[in-house]
Amino acid sequence: MQNIKKIILLLIIPLALIGCNQESINFEDANLEAAVEAELGDSFSEEEAENVTELNLTDADISNLEGLQQFSSLESISLQDNQVEDFSVLQELEQLEFVNVVGNPLEAGQDQLDELADEGIEVIQTVGRADGPGGFLWKVEDENTEVYLQGTIHAGVADFYPLHEEIEKAYLKADVVVPEVDITNVDQSEMQQINMSLGTYQDGSTVKDHISVR
Repeated sequence: MQNIKKIILLLIIPLALIGCNQESINFEDANLEAAVEAELGDSFSEEEAENVTELNLTDADISNLEGLQQFSSLESISLQDNQVEDFSVLQELEQLEFVNVVGNPLEAGQDQLDELADEGIEVIQTVGRADGPGGFLWKVEDENTEVYLQGTIHAGVADFYPLHEEIEKAYLKADVVVPEVDITNVDQSEMQQINMSLGTYQDGSTVKDHISVR
């Protein structure tokens, strides 16, 4: 009986040692930890994290990325629709090739994102949410000028407004706002004639005569 107990004890000790070696990652943001666990399972180790190449952490209410630097092989990560303002952790990921930060409050961390882009990393950072009020807003900038381009909005329900907060900020700080057409100063009959003249073929042909259909 004593021999059996010794054998069992000898088997348990190595297993315990193995368990101690499987260190877990310390996340400061509980939402980040939950999102990673949803992707990888709740028992992944630091060693396993080092081999992960892709993470989808979309819409998880994440605000702090501390801990992600342990994913040293990470090549692609989606952080779309979160609350991240500090992206410095991403600068520690040497294998990173693609990051999606659409829908985060980007102003505070814009310099960090620009540095990632300068390193050749593809950074998707369209302001606003694909499914949120206001649609997409694109930003183009150089050293002295910022230009925003918003997708056309022809009509919307009452709760469409106010637009996404980042879009509202862009309008507020803009020196010039250029709409497609000033609809308050348009002769509707004249506009209809222009549409008919420029929007249709005048020689009797149709779109099929000019564009091949497959």
